[in-house]
Amino acid sequence: MSILKPVYKVYEWYISRNLSPENMPKHVAIIMDGNRRFSRIQGNIDAIEGHKRGIGTLEKFLDWCVDLEIEIVTVYAFSIENFNRTDREVRGLR
Repeated sequence: MSILKPVYKVYEWYISRNLSPENMPKHVAIIMDGNRRFSRIQGNIDAIEGHKRGIGTLEKFLDWCVDLEIEIVTVYAFSIENFNRTDREVRGLR
């Protein structure tokens, strides 16, 4: 078992415990960045698999936003520079 899972559980508990409707944001934005870097760090994960894991993380984040009643979420997932990647990777990002 990864040590990160229990750490994230504690972090989620801490964050949710300290949130209140009075200071809840109505709009949050996230920039999808670091999935290829994650793949390289892992050593044996293909870049497209790294992107898929990033999507999984985004889905968890969006669930969290729904639970917290955040009204607007903006996700930046693909920049113009991404078109400079290999055709296979660009197709894998669709």
